[in-house]
Amino acid sequence: MKSVKLAAITGVLLCLPCCLLPILGTTLGSAALGSFLGKMEKLGLVLLVVAGLLFAWRYYRKRRASKTCGNQCNCKPATNTEN
Repeated sequence: MKSVKLAAITGVLLCLPCCLLPILGTTLGSAALGSFLGKMEKLGLVLLVVAGLLFAWRYYRKRRASKTCGNQCNCKPATNTEN
């Protein structure tokens, strides 16, 4: 009777880590992912602002270039087709 009890307790103790491992992995993985994405959110906001500023700067330069150079301008060198 004592050996059966010991075998049952040993079986439960050996099965416990095996059954808890997926639960612990999911819990710790979700916590780590949440922490990582929390830090990445700040970086994403900074990159969003930088992208907006770059877009505005490029738009400004494109608008400025279109006002200074029309369709009939001589800003590009003429190609020589007589050769």
